[in-house]
Amino acid sequence: TAREPGRRKVVRFWRSFRPTEADESRPDALKPAGDEILDEVAARPDVGPLVDILQSNLTEWLGTTQPRRWVTTIVLPPCEEFGIVEKWAEQNGFEVAPEPTAEEILRADLRCLPEMKGDRPLVIPRLERWVLRHHHGLQLVRELLMRLDSIERHCVVGCNSWAWLWLSEVADASARLPAPLTPAAFEGQRLGRWVHALAEPS
Repeated sequence: TAREPGRRKVVRFWRSFRPTEADESRPDALKPAGDEILDEVAARPDVGPLVDILQSNLTEWLGTTQPRRWVTTIVLPPCEEFGIVEKWAEQNGFEVAPEPTAEEILRADLRCLPEMKGDRPLVIPRLERWVLRHHHGLQLVRELLMRLDSIERHCVVGCNSWAWLWLSEVADASARLPAPLTPAAFEGQRLGRWVHALAEPS
């Protein structure tokens, strides 16, 4: 028909905007960047200042020979993967309680619980790793929390926020341990400094 040549021109025009099979700009042709590339483009924020903040907030309490509470609780975001509490404990040479294995948790092996008396401060960096979502997975952490309630040495207990809420429901964590300290959010000024540092040529 007379309209056919015009229709073909319109089709060719719209097809000119479609990526070809070899066009790597297509979303399904893109490959995810690895962690090394992402870290090079946008390095992760330095956790050193957070460790320093933790130190400054706990120094006075650690120097008290008869504190009102022997335990300090630190609740961190669920995505925290830098080991802030672990790094702080290692820098100070404190005793870090080894995490129990899954088998020890399921059989509630009390031999893996840390000593409640000692000369050095005790640090339990990740309370969430003392429990399993299993009908035999709560007894060990409940025993740990009960013993921490009567501990006689400085002890710092870390936990991620999601696990803290859950353990408060199923194991009375918030009743057994003092109200937690939580790092301040990554506010605008710090975020601006980090972005500015990323934009500077290396």
